[in-house]
Amino acid sequence: MFVGREKELKAISEELKKPSTCVMIYGNRRVGKTTLLLHALRDAGDRFVYFQCYRDSLVSNIDRFMGALVESGVLDAKLQYVRFEDVFRYLNKLDGTINVVIDEYPFLKAFNPSYDVDGAFQYIVDHCLGNIRLFISGSNISMMRELTEHSNSLYGRFDRKIHLKEFDYLEAAPFYEDKTVYDKAAFYSVFGGSPYLNVAIDSGKTLKENITNIFLEDGGKGREYVETFVISETDRKPYLDRILEAAGNGKLKFSEIKEKTGVTDSGLFTRQLKDAVELGLLAKCAPINRPDDPKKAWYEISDNAMRFYYAYVYANKAALEVLGAEKFYSRYVEPSLTTFVSHRFEDICRSYFVMRTRAGFYEDVVGIGRYYYDNRKTKKSGEFDIVLEKVNGLFDVYEVKYHTSPITKKQMDKEIAQVKEIEGIRIENIGFVSISGFEDDCEGILIDGDELYNHI
Repeated sequence: MFVGREKELKAISEELKKPSTCVMIYGNRRVGKTTLLLHALRDAGDRFVYFQCYRDSLVSNIDRFMGALVESGVLDAKLQYVRFEDVFRYLNKLDGTINVVIDEYPFLKAFNPSYDVDGAFQYIVDHCLGNIRLFISGSNISMMRELTEHSNSLYGRFDRKIHLKEFDYLEAAPFYEDKTVYDKAAFYSVFGGSPYLNVAIDSGKTLKENITNIFLEDGGKGREYVETFVISETDRKPYLDRILEAAGNGKLKFSEIKEKTGVTDSGLFTRQLKDAVELGLLAKCAPINRPDDPKKAWYEISDNAMRFYYAYVYANKAALEVLGAEKFYSRYVEPSLTTFVSHRFEDICRSYFVMRTRAGFYEDVVGIGRYYYDNRKTKKSGEFDIVLEKVNGLFDVYEVKYHTSPITKKQMDKEIAQVKEIEGIRIENIGFVSISGFEDDCEGILIDGDELYNHI
């Protein structure tokens, strides 16, 4: 099932209207890069070849590429070349347009000097794309981004760059479209926006059954999804696994993560924490009103599925082996799962406001995020779940509730009174987001689960 990706398909479609182009597509493993490209190119009608690079010599990769050209029907017979430049020079002489996908481009650099690989493709882009649309794809985000740096041979050679990210909560919803909005939020909070994992979901089964099958059973795709990625990065980043384990389901400051990992090499730890952010595994966050205050900044795992894995599975593998999936779920997952989901529900709500703002519904909003407060009267500090910062310096404050039952007027009045006690923030409106809605006598700015999932 192919769902979503309308924006990316439109971008690729625009490139396919050109006689030649060079496009870079990058994103984490299992995010759907290959599926997206093949879907777009099959609909285009032109000849195309898809080739996934190998961690091997250039000569070996070229030989395999020639085989792919024959299998795809671009060539009738396999030719012998030892340079990519010569292959593309030959293809450039053929009649008709050819779409060429070079997937996992960074693999070419595993046994070959980077400057040789990038230099070869610089020549190809500059001299051999008369009738070729070239799509260069890769999962190593940091290495793909290096291709756009001024010092790289391929700098300025890409007509379009597409960073393919996970589905947002609306794009993932069709994978379990018959569920209630309460359950949809829970499914997204656990499995996130990975197309690979969402395809594995059996929408006819409960959340518990899907967690058990995907994350807890031997060979489950959830464990494979996380472990394959982390293992592929661990050789170069020995502390990455420990950093992710330390982050778990929390919001931790730099010093807290460092202490939990027990790393003594501060320089290496700092570099690998930065790498985790650049890879998109961790997000570095700060309150909207303290964006440059390092004491208020925190780190958290970006990917919901990875967060679930490190919160429940990673540190408890031995118990999982002893107890089995069913008992493990009852003992380790079930008691705190609602709390886990409620924290991720806040992210869903922030996404809602971002999408609405981009769609033009909040024209006076200039920022969306958490707000840190320090109430001197009550000597309490904390955060508002979501605030919308306005151009006039005022804020709309939203309280977010992931409850099984509707919010009552009494609950709302109590929350409003507490918000109004906070000093130092100029509040224009106070609103509520409740996945299960509101009782009939509630009034004000109220957003329920149906609105979250049906607003666009």
